[in-house]
Amino acid sequence: MKKFYIISAVGRDRPGLVNEVTHAVNELDGNVELQRSTRMASEFALLILFSIKNGDSSVISERIEAIRRDDFFVTVREALSDASQRPDDARHFELIASGADQPGLLDAVTHLLMQGGINIEAMDYDVHGAPMSGEPMFRMHASLAVPREFDISSIRRELRELEDEYNFDIIFRDEQPPAQL
Repeated sequence: MKKFYIISAVGRDRPGLVNEVTHAVNELDGNVELQRSTRMASEFALLILFSIKNGDSSVISERIEAIRRDDFFVTVREALSDASQRPDDARHFELIASGADQPGLLDAVTHLLMQGGINIEAMDYDVHGAPMSGEPMFRMHASLAVPREFDISSIRRELRELEDEYNFDIIFRDEQPPAQL
């Protein structure tokens, strides 16, 4: 039976970090199931879900955490379940928003989602300068799992209220679930 593990790593950005971690997984006869990474300022953040058919958790942890250095922090833990499966008891939506960045905006959106019991399965949020003015603008893209019994019209209404309050543009639409692993 396969066991699933999650690696989280953050450290000073440099070429080869992803390869260091995936090479360690490969040496354990593991298989990368899902990988997400991004550069943040001068740091690099990495999340990996991998599986191993056979293996001792302490040996796996020791090998992966051996990559750790003063400027690169790495942890590994066994996943609580087969994390490659999406729950069947939810509808999946996509939330796309953009506009002038302002303090509290991300907190307001995520608080609204939390109050509705809506799970954020993936989210990207970044701030960049507007092309002409250089004013800080944000972009957000999120994949959401909404409980089937949840009234979709109410979340749409509440998102529109936030859109008016913070003066940004929002798209909230059905999402096609990704292919299962």
